[in-house]
Amino acid sequence: MKKVIRDVADRLLHANIYLDDLKEIEGIVRAAFAALPEPVPFAIKYEIPSEHSFKSLEDLKAHGLRSSNLQMILVPSNPLQIRKTVVAMRRMDNPSFGAPIQLPTDAQWAVFSQIEAVFAARR
Repeated sequence: MKKVIRDVADRLLHANIYLDDLKEIEGIVRAAFAALPEPVPFAIKYEIPSEHSFKSLEDLKAHGLRSSNLQMILVPSNPLQIRKTVVAMRRMDNPSFGAPIQLPTDAQWAVFSQIEAVFAARR
C-alpha cells in the first residue's frame, strides 16, 4: 500500500476572534513546540499589516485596537530561520493557517485541528 502524504490544511473558518482566543491559540503553538525533543526558541508577535507591530499579546491588548486584519507570527530566535505567519485574518477573506516548519507533519496537523476548533467555537 502506498503512503499518501497530504499537505497540512491552510484555510480556517471565518469567525470573530477575541483576545482570549488569541491567548488560547498561542498556548496551542507553545505546547506543540514544548513537546519537541529539542527545544526551538521562538517568540510570537502580532501585526496589523502596514500599520502596527506588537511584541506580545499584552502589547496588543494595551493598544486597544480592533482590526479585521491581524497576523500571528512565529519569530525564531535564530536570525537564519524564516519567520512564519501561523494565523492570518484578513477582511473579506477566510483566515489562513501556516504550519510551523519546525514541527513534524503530525504535530502540524494537530496544531491545525486545535486552532480550527477555536475558530469553529466562535463561528
